[in-house]
Amino acid sequence: MKVAIIGCGFMGFTHAAAYQAMANVELVGMCGMRERDRMRVVERGIPYFDTLEQMISEAKPEVINICLPTHLHKEMTVKAASAGIHVICEKPMAGNLADAKEMIQVCKRNKVKLFIAHVLRFFPSYQNMTAHVRQGEIGDLGVINTRRVVAHPGKEPGSWYNDDAKSGGVVMDLMIHDTDFVSSLLGEADTVYAMKRKTAEKQYALVTIKFTNGTLANLEALWGYAGPLTYSCRISGKKGVIRFNSESSSSIRMIKDVEKEKVSGADSGSAAEAVRLQSPLLRDPYQTQLEHFIACIKDGTEPVISEYDAYNALLLSLAANHSAEIGQPVKLSTFATGGEV
Repeated sequence: MKVAIIGCGFMGFTHAAAYQAMANVELVGMCGMRERDRMRVVERGIPYFDTLEQMISEAKPEVINICLPTHLHKEMTVKAASAGIHVICEKPMAGNLADAKEMIQVCKRNKVKLFIAHVLRFFPSYQNMTAHVRQGEIGDLGVINTRRVVAHPGKEPGSWYNDDAKSGGVVMDLMIHDTDFVSSLLGEADTVYAMKRKTAEKQYALVTIKFTNGTLANLEALWGYAGPLTYSCRISGKKGVIRFNSESSSSIRMIKDVEKEKVSGADSGSAAEAVRLQSPLLRDPYQTQLEHFIACIKDGTEPVISEYDAYNALLLSLAANHSAEIGQPVKLSTFATGGEV
């Protein structure tokens, strides 16, 4: 299958390397937005194009992979879909619900697939945690806590990351990984409450989501961390807890309540049983994700994450930003900034 990428930043080249490792994919071109992009692309033996239109006309890709700033996602999706080309687009889906809705509609109208690259669903550690939760090993869920911190991405002068109107800030660009993940486990959300603090060097957010089934998720994210990307997750259920921390653990840990065996004169009670689960570092999640999307196109199967899941993650992120602005909880049933899909 012929694939082309628009966007020559970190994620563009991450996806390019993944495609080049696939036997059933031909990377037929990359298109950049800056003069320096040409040399970097050519050095990797990939055809370079100045515009998306030129790349579509000359390379004739079957899939366009969009790795551009968020505020450009809709425009490029519409152009690709209108040419009858499937779309793989980086998260977040768009900057607002109206744009996201138009992306879904134009792809359906042109009978092409739209995939949003919420890569956390493809991290082995998170896949493993999901599997154990869905097998009922820790019982009904009560609370999920997540934390994700990284260096500030907007260090270059004039960076689009520093314009919240374009990036959506730390909630939409970074926390949305965890927003999508907890939603995949907990279902429909009811209320969102958020607090944010922003300085020239840092942006921090703390968000609580109450779901309609009564469970809670507490999400924390920071731009401006002094160390490398670090993330953690703790899932608490009636029967136990699953914990993962990228910084201090090479595997997931599940702690369950188990029945003590009766011994002479001892009361039966509960004890903590710690179980080491699958190592999270078994395969590249970016390649796994893109292989999955390509397979869905070839086989006509449904993806692990749908465009509606991505729309929902965007809705929750926008509601969180709005809550932080007004200092009040936001009911999802009354929060409307683009209509439902």
